[in-house]
Amino acid sequence: MPGWCLASLIIKSNDDLRQEVFIMQLIRLFVKIFPPELTWLRPYHIQATGPDTGLIETITSAEDLDRLKKTAGYTSLRALFVQRYGPPDSDGFLAAQSRFIKSLAGYSVVMWLLLLRDRHNGNLMIDSLGHFFHIDFGFCLGHSTGKQIGGVIESAPWKLTAEYVALMGGVGSAGYEAYAQGCVEAMVAAHRHADVILTMVEIAGTGSRYPCFQQTPLRKVLARLRKRLYVGHTEAQVRDEFKRVIETAREHKGTYYYDYFQKLQQGYAV
Repeated sequence: MPGWCLASLIIKSNDDLRQEVFIMQLIRLFVKIFPPELTWLRPYHIQATGPDTGLIETITSAEDLDRLKKTAGYTSLRALFVQRYGPPDSDGFLAAQSRFIKSLAGYSVVMWLLLLRDRHNGNLMIDSLGHFFHIDFGFCLGHSTGKQIGGVIESAPWKLTAEYVALMGGVGSAGYEAYAQGCVEAMVAAHRHADVILTMVEIAGTGSRYPCFQQTPLRKVLARLRKRLYVGHTEAQVRDEFKRVIETAREHKGTYYYDYFQKLQQGYAV
């Protein structure tokens, strides 16, 4: 019928989804302000129906990296893309690689701005077209899986592994440069809309019982977010500074240590 659609939803219980609803609202804002020709984000529907119940849109045509890495014969993401889409110089591979680059750029900046944590490979997805995206936003804005894990081991600006870089073509390649450009331009866009982002966080955090605001006082969350948004800096300064952040994120030791810890504790693939 006109105006209606059929959707698959996961029913959640014993889980407060209100914080995840808020994070998804911010991601939808980023979809509107990030440059669409350089970035890609995959918002999905989350509906809190009570303090410990809710609905989450089922993600279709995608698998988490943990499952992919545990598949027999898996060696690397680049080899997986060659297997799925064709040789590295084929139209199919290049199109999928471009989708991966744009989506990785978008979610790199999202992870930077919102301090997304608990980013093990069970929470990172690849869809059938090659897009990369995140799920599960229970730990963000200073709320981590534990003081030692979140504050020390999971300390990279965002997750940018050697495997991701290899899929893009390596440091200095056209693919890597496109990724860096996407990150920088998305960060500049967020900088331009800093007041809106900060206001949304302040409104949601005032008197809030979301875990992220319970662990870290709102005034600290806002002060740290202002720094990550480079409030008071010129756009030229934002570009220069964020290029350095990208290089800090690339193959950061904290990323490897966190993945190794999750492998030992939870069995997630590295």
